[in-house]
Amino acid sequence: MGNKLIIILFFSAMLLVTGFSQELNNETNLGLNNETNLSLNNETDIDLEVEPVPTVSDPQNGNKNKGPKEKAIKAIREKQTIKLNQTLNSTDDRVKNNHGYIVRVHVHGLLESADLIEGPMGQQVRLVARKLNDTVNNMTLAEEKVQNRSRFAKFFFGYDKKAVNQMEQQMNKTREHIDELSELLFTVEDEEVEAMINEELAAMEEKLLRIQEKAASEKKSKGLFGWLKWDV
Repeated sequence: MGNKLIIILFFSAMLLVTGFSQELNNETNLGLNNETNLSLNNETDIDLEVEPVPTVSDPQNGNKNKGPKEKAIKAIREKQTIKLNQTLNSTDDRVKNNHGYIVRVHVHGLLESADLIEGPMGQQVRLVARKLNDTVNNMTLAEEKVQNRSRFAKFFFGYDKKAVNQMEQQMNKTREHIDELSELLFTVEDEEVEAMINEELAAMEEKLLRIQEKAASEKKSKGLFGWLKWDV
């Protein structure tokens, strides 16, 4: 009887130790998981730091004796980098998914760069750049209207024909202004400013292709009653 009692007590003690060990492991793993999740959440909330873009004349950013024009170009690049990051990382889907907003950032950089061109040629470039700015604003508003089309209206009546047509018209006008600016740049003597404006124009062209693709995609949404001549 005494031996049986000892055996029972021994196995009971073993079960208690095993259970305590498992509970301790579970608490440890839970703590590690919480720390991991907290670390990931903290990393997600970190703001993106903008690295200054080196100037054309100072690729290694080591020349401390830059002239006024080089400093102005550097300031324009840095400001534009900040604006682009703010737009691309916007929490507002209306802004983040609208290619026109990115084009507007490049137009503003172009306008500031045009101010560095002296003489009559500078005036011509600024004149066309302001026309480009107006056209891009109209294109952005049309693209926003296309995005705001409700699922209900799209399902029954298809895409917003007026908004898509307006977006395409303004897109074509934007390309015309870009071509006009490209021709004017052949007579600009300042290579650094010319290179900077060409970068802006190239970036705009790339976004215009995305807008063109968006227009083509929208036109595929015919809708249940899209064949009717209704402007809904």
